[in-house]
Amino acid sequence: MSIMKSWIRSIRIEAEGIRSLELCPQEGRFPAVEAGAHIDVHLPGGLVRQYSLLAGSHEGQYRIGVSLDPASRGGSRAVHQVLNVGDALEISEPRNLFKLDESQAATSVLLAGGIGITPIHAMAQRLQALGQPWHLFYCVRSRNRAAFLDELHQLEANSQGLGRLDVLIEDEMNGARMDMDAALAPYKNQGSHFYCCGPAGMLQAYKQACVDLPEQQVHFEYFAAAPVATADQGEDSAFTVHLARTGGSIEVPAGRSILECLLDQGIRVYCSCREGICGSCETKVLSGTPEHRDHVLSEQERAASESMMICVSRSRGEALTLDL
Repeated sequence: MSIMKSWIRSIRIEAEGIRSLELCPQEGRFPAVEAGAHIDVHLPGGLVRQYSLLAGSHEGQYRIGVSLDPASRGGSRAVHQVLNVGDALEISEPRNLFKLDESQAATSVLLAGGIGITPIHAMAQRLQALGQPWHLFYCVRSRNRAAFLDELHQLEANSQGLGRLDVLIEDEMNGARMDMDAALAPYKNQGSHFYCCGPAGMLQAYKQACVDLPEQQVHFEYFAAAPVATADQGEDSAFTVHLARTGGSIEVPAGRSILECLLDQGIRVYCSCREGICGSCETKVLSGTPEHRDHVLSEQERAASESMMICVSRSRGEALTLDL
């Protein structure tokens, strides 16, 4: 994964606890951007965090939005309290695990919770550029934490009737949550595609509401890891990983990941989130059956077991052979 050098051209307060950064290349131009893509940002102190690219990102500038997490391990705190305009930042090339299907869906239904608005905002902008209909539901706890509202309302105003924005403020709904089934029901029999990015509870309700839809019409992305339980997942067991390219083997004990054991042996593997959500450590499986615990692969990809995220997933048997 190539690392690019950027600098911070501007920092804006978008809402309470949310800042956006505009990043420009130190030399040349950035790679082109697809809606839904994210980048790794190398922060002070050796931290690496993933942030979705906002609407308005292009070869000349990338925009990211960052919410200050009270339980931050340092990433969002660094963005809010350490970084300044003019600072240099190393970033990765964009990766996209949350792709917008640009074929002519009847309607693209977009759902965002909190800072999950960042990739969803970019999708709405792209659909508008394509002249395709969209309906965006934006759920936030309070109005003062609703970021990018002016941009979203302007996008709707310029949509010539193709776009619709519904902002759902929990504090103004007596604490009630969005009725996911009611929101999606009008679109289910129209060949629509559905996209959701938000906290784990929202994703759980969304996936349950979409259980009767074809997998290819249902798209989602977590912005933080959530517990993953497979149907037959038991206690962690030790297993062996054979490395096809280097010819060696490593033992992976219970309670440790393949990635951790590889790094212990000085075997360099590109990784970032270490939580099974960014896809950077995806590795080809040559033999054996993985126990998938990530939030990246689709059910079809899990069944095929041609690759796995070695930061969280394990082996169902005594051994795996990986393309390493």
